[in-house]
Amino acid sequence: MATAEIPFLKEQLPFERAERFGKRLARVFERANVTLDHKKETLEAMEGLAEKHKISDFLIEFSEADPETFSHSMRMAATAYDIALEAEVPAELREGVLAGTMLHDNGKRSIDEAILMKPGKLTDDERKKIEEHALMGLKNLLEDKRFASAARVPGVKEITIGHHGYKKSVDGTRGAYPFDLSDSEHLPEDFYGMNVKGWDERMRRVVAISAAADMFDSAAHDRPYAKALESSEEIFTRLKLTSTLPDDLILYAVRRFAK
Repeated sequence: MATAEIPFLKEQLPFERAERFGKRLARVFERANVTLDHKKETLEAMEGLAEKHKISDFLIEFSEADPETFSHSMRMAATAYDIALEAEVPAELREGVLAGTMLHDNGKRSIDEAILMKPGKLTDDERKKIEEHALMGLKNLLEDKRFASAARVPGVKEITIGHHGYKKSVDGTRGAYPFDLSDSEHLPEDFYGMNVKGWDERMRRVVAISAAADMFDSAAHDRPYAKALESSEEIFTRLKLTSTLPDDLILYAVRRFAK
C-alpha cells in the first residue's frame, strides 16, 4: 500500500511535523545577525509553543510560501523572547510575547508578493496595502480556527495589532499604524473588542518589546527594501530616529547584534 493511502499518515504525525518546523527554524538562525543569551531555551520554547497551539502546520506553510517574512518573524520572535527573559517579563506574559511575535505578520499572507518583495520605494497605494497587514492579521486571529488556541494567549492579539505602534519617520510624513501607542490620550477604547487605551503597563511593555525586536531585526538583516546596517551604533541611531521606543528596549535589542 502506498504511503498516501494510509489514512493516519494523510495528516503529519506530531513528532514529524515538529521535526520539520524545527529544521526550518534552525536554518533561519544559521545565517542570522543576532546573538541570543538564551538560544537553546528560546528555540525549544518556539518549537514547543508551535505544537501546543497547533500552529506548526501554518508556520511550515508560511516558510514555503514566503520564506523572507517567515525568517524575519522567527528572528523577531527569538529576539523578543530573549529580551523578555532579560527584562524579567513574568512567565505568564512571555508565552504571549513568543506566540504574538511568531504570528505578528500573518496578515502579510494576503498581500501581493510583488509588493512585499519590491526592492524600491513603495507607492502611496502600495504602502497603504502593506500597512493593512496588522489589521488583517488581527482579523485572522479572530476568525481563522487555526489560530484559535494561540489567539487566547494574553498578548498575541495585542502584539499583532500593535507591533508598528511605536514607529515615526524623520520627516514626520509617516508614523505609527494603525494607531500611535505613544499617544495614550487618543487610543481607541473599542478596537475589534480590545480596549487599547486600557492596556496596563505590563501589556504596553510586552508590545513595546515586540516592536523593538521587529525594528531591530529589520535594521540588522537584508530586507527586500533595504540592506542591513553594519554596526550596533548605526542600528541604535536608526531606532532612535524612527521610533518612540524607550531607550532601554532599544539597547536590549541592539546588544544582540552580531555581524
